[in-house]
Amino acid sequence: LNDERISLPEYKMFENLVFEIQITTVLYHSFIEQQHDVLYKDSRNLEEINPQQYSYLKDEYKNLIENYMLPAQGWLDYLNEISGKIERKEELFSPKEMELLSSIPDNNVLFDKLTNLKSYMEKYVDLFIKDIDIVLLIKEVILQASKNKIKPLKTQFGTFRGKSFQEVLQISLSIFEILINGYPPKYYARIIEALLDVYIRIPEDKHIIIESLKRIAFPIWEGDKIYFQHSLDFIVIIKSKIGENYEDYIDLITGVSSELLSLDIDKNESINFDSLTIHQSCLPVGKPCKEMRSQVIEYLKKTYIMVSKLDSKLKVIKALDMGTNYPLRGGKDKKLDRLIFENIESILAFYEKELKGNEYSLIQEVETKLLFLSRRSRPEVKLIPNLLNRFERNKEYQMYRLFFGWEYERYDNTKSFKDGDQTRNAKIKKITKEIDTKSLPVWIKRFKEYIHSNSFTLQVSSSNSHEFQNFLRNFAKEKPALAVKVYTKLHNLLDKYAYTYNIILGLFDSSPVTAKKILTKSVNRKSNRYWIAYGIEDFGSLSTKFLSDFFDKLRKTNDISNIVLLIRSLLKKPKLNKGEEHILQIAIKYVSSKHNTSWTRNLYFNEHDDFAIKYLSKETINDILDNLLFAEDLDYHIETILNQISKIYPEELFPFIKNRISKEDSMKEIIPRYSAIPYELFYLDVGTPESVKNFIIDLFKEYKKESLRRWLSTRLISLLLLKIEPEQEISILKLLIDKGEQGSEFALEILEKFDQKPSFTDEIIQYIIKSRVVSKRVKSLIYMIYVHTGVVEGDYGFANYFKETAQRIQEWEKEPALKVFATELSKYLMKKADSEHTSATTERIQREARFKTRS
Repeated sequence: LNDERISLPEYKMFENLVFEIQITTVLYHSFIEQQHDVLYKDSRNLEEINPQQYSYLKDEYKNLIENYMLPAQGWLDYLNEISGKIERKEELFSPKEMELLSSIPDNNVLFDKLTNLKSYMEKYVDLFIKDIDIVLLIKEVILQASKNKIKPLKTQFGTFRGKSFQEVLQISLSIFEILINGYPPKYYARIIEALLDVYIRIPEDKHIIIESLKRIAFPIWEGDKIYFQHSLDFIVIIKSKIGENYEDYIDLITGVSSELLSLDIDKNESINFDSLTIHQSCLPVGKPCKEMRSQVIEYLKKTYIMVSKLDSKLKVIKALDMGTNYPLRGGKDKKLDRLIFENIESILAFYEKELKGNEYSLIQEVETKLLFLSRRSRPEVKLIPNLLNRFERNKEYQMYRLFFGWEYERYDNTKSFKDGDQTRNAKIKKITKEIDTKSLPVWIKRFKEYIHSNSFTLQVSSSNSHEFQNFLRNFAKEKPALAVKVYTKLHNLLDKYAYTYNIILGLFDSSPVTAKKILTKSVNRKSNRYWIAYGIEDFGSLSTKFLSDFFDKLRKTNDISNIVLLIRSLLKKPKLNKGEEHILQIAIKYVSSKHNTSWTRNLYFNEHDDFAIKYLSKETINDILDNLLFAEDLDYHIETILNQISKIYPEELFPFIKNRISKEDSMKEIIPRYSAIPYELFYLDVGTPESVKNFIIDLFKEYKKESLRRWLSTRLISLLLLKIEPEQEISILKLLIDKGEQGSEFALEILEKFDQKPSFTDEIIQYIIKSRVVSKRVKSLIYMIYVHTGVVEGDYGFANYFKETAQRIQEWEKEPALKVFATELSKYLMKKADSEHTSATTERIQREARFKTRS
């Protein structure tokens, strides 16, 4: 209203009034109506009733919005846009509009537009493409998306995480795959070239592109036709794009080559809906298939020769292995058998020529395949025994096999795994005895070759070096002087792959002083700190100075992960000296300052094991409890820690739990999912029944404002009540009832969970009835308790139980305060008794009739 109108008498009442008009969509309005009283205002006090389940409810609402509501709103907007363009006689995807895609600086917008484009192309790809270089366009979109930063997605539902480049990349790749299926001959080469360009320019997401290239490169089966040409062209295109740069593109070469050598058509199924059968097959063996496999195998051979890294060579061998495999699906025939036979001979001839005698890990990979082929269906391939004999004669390789890998003698049918291990251990012990000062230089050279050959597999798993680790430990234990010489010569290599740890362990058994000297020297190398922190559990007693220097190095670099590992190792030692306990204290205080409790993860203290935690001072225990105040919740691993603490300092346990509760609100500002009340502590040694009783009473007295309903989602109080005497439990339950309606409900729910003597149950329920007007909720809980029968005997067990319970409750009618409730309850139970008696009688008659019929 303007000034002139507001001056009129009829509008005077609206002067200085301010109001807001909220405009939204129908979808959002329906959502708001549903969740307004649940999330926005929580008028039903759901969070107070059950915070854990309420938190889950909020998460599910968020999931609903992100995964369903937002896409639905976007889809509705898109449909509205379509209808508008149809009405205006505009093209849905005009060339001009499409060209603008590659310059959009927002991945949220790009993702939506590409999603819409993909949806349309899935139905009308053959009608769609005109006047647009779609391949070039999608490539440029990918490159533009890689430059865009993630922007928050602001919507009427709230602000959400924006779309990442990887999400835009995935939808773009799916459009390429639609083009492949829509225009098999036309777009293959161009799409492959475009993807290779993207691969070269955006290497950080190469795994996503490789997976797409694998799907695109494989021959496509459509109806009665299989398209091979793009597969044949693929290697040619790769060669032109990457030239001689094999090493940098080894994952691309081997990944796609492995797919092309696979004979299975497992992603293309023909389904006969009349007979409900699914036809799965392998590629037909014809000229195109032979030519494609031959081309791929030859390219892999050249790649093997051109790369120098052992891990690259191993990837090539694994890719070549695909050329020796039969398809998993489809029938085998003579043509297929002949093709695979020729491929195996070609690949093995290559190995015979190119495999060097000191490339032990590569030989091991090839040997494993040869043993597999010899036991399956390839005994006619003469190169198999030839190569196996060659490997058997390679003494250095046989020595390597002793130390590395779990495959030793696996394919010897005359021996079990146990026999193989015993043979291996006997040979390793013999080697340990044979090594002396004279032969040591030769062994040092061997160790160097072995570690280098096995080094790249250690990046994946150290399990294949298990025997070598044991050998180093036993060697250092039995021949410490020689072990020190090995360390002196190879310390850089031993440090790099953590083998120094094994030598130090052995030296602690034979020469502790030497072990500590090497350990002190090793600390200076940053890469060693992981295995030092890990090994402190197994190392002997360590000086305060060493531990202090080690911790200082970790603290200066804020190396939290290794400080956490140090804490775990110290706690798992049998006993700590004063210096070790002092370092434990300052390490615990340091992680507490970072609100970090991750040292508790996967830390379990067995009841019968002797760990340092049993012998810690009260001061250290309090430092640990102070740290555990920051734990998001008291899980199973923390329970084992608290259980140990409760055995030595039981008086510290309950103050700790109450302290967590008192700090809950402030902790939630730091840790949003913080839950102060433990769900259950099954094995906790909580001390005497009197201490348990005092804890519960103090808890309820101290936290009057705390809603007792919060405890209903936990089992802690219920479990604690089991540990005290019935008289004490009655006093606790009465204390709960005095808290009001919620306290009465809580007391009844405890009664429902745990069977008690009838006199116990009656006393508690009588106390509730006398204390207040019984609400519907409380009344239903009381009825539920008396209906719960437990175990009964005989046909009329239930009927007798209800009748006896009703008669017992009728005695309450003598007290005026109980009479009305008792009369109603006893009548209800008598009706239950009559109903159960009738049911039991009917069932008995029917059973007798069935028995007579069978007789």
